[in-house]
Amino acid sequence: MTEHLAATCIKTYGVDFSEFLIEVARYNNNAPGTTYIHASAIELTSSYFSAGQPTKVCMIAALQHFTVTSLERLLHAIENVAERSAPLFFADIPDVARLYHFYDTPERRADYERRRATGTEAIGTWWDTAHLADILSAHGYDPEIRKQDSRRSGAHYRFDLLAKRRRP
Repeated sequence: MTEHLAATCIKTYGVDFSEFLIEVARYNNNAPGTTYIHASAIELTSSYFSAGQPTKVCMIAALQHFTVTSLERLLHAIENVAERSAPLFFADIPDVARLYHFYDTPERRADYERRRATGTEAIGTWWDTAHLADILSAHGYDPEIRKQDSRRSGAHYRFDLLAKRRRP
């Protein structure tokens, strides 16, 4: 994915709070024009982007690691570092309406209930599409929920979201 993005962008930044995952990314996807940043996305500042403000923001299979509160913090961080018109693309978002499409057997549902009770649910945050769209809308975006291609792994319980800045 990074190589494809880097081929269509002048500069690509990869951000992760896990130093191990940053090292894995550098080893496997060290495309020209790519800079990796070891930091929490909610704590990004403009000092990380010396080559200029990002013009697009793309997060793949990451929103499940955020709560409503940390998503709010993420959106504020993006507003502080990216160009005002930067669109957001969040891919592979777990859809709470399709939770039992993932936990699709009695055993998996029982495991989900056990993990949920102990706070160790495997996926993380399952998002309600309307609630997520409302959050983005409150931050000045026009969100568009996108159904994933059925050939994609996880398409039976995940969705994508493209959010473009509302024009003033």
